[in-house]
Amino acid sequence: MRKIRWALAGALVLVLALGFGGWWVWGRSLGCGWPMRVSGDASRGPVGAVNCYLRYEAEDDRAGLATVMVQNGGGPPGHVTDTDLRYSADARKGVARVSFKDSEISTSVVYVKITYADGVVQNTAAESEAAFGMGTAWKVDFGSN
Repeated sequence: MRKIRWALAGALVLVLALGFGGWWVWGRSLGCGWPMRVSGDASRGPVGAVNCYLRYEAEDDRAGLATVMVQNGGGPPGHVTDTDLRYSADARKGVARVSFKDSEISTSVVYVKITYADGVVQNTAAESEAAFGMGTAWKVDFGSN
């Protein structure tokens, strides 16, 4: 009976270790390794951009936010303001639920709904730089809501 309990305990530890390892690797492969729950229809590009956005938002990282900010018209990197950091405290509260919905108008836009752990909801969008002829990276539109 003891051997069975030890075997079950060992199996449980193995499953937990593999599960955590898989979550860690999968989360890192998204972009910035920030934990979030994803639902909806989106490819890795917009998911990775929002993942980085959440991390930079939680860490009050203005330089990081500038790298994932939509540059309308393909201009130079924007200036991140205090208004752009308005969800910082919410992002630090815990794991956010993020849902993605493809745009009916353009394959270069994905609608994003972020529900932070404290219940605050942010509606935004992720846009592909391909729309501006600038490559294939995805960016987050901070001005939406």
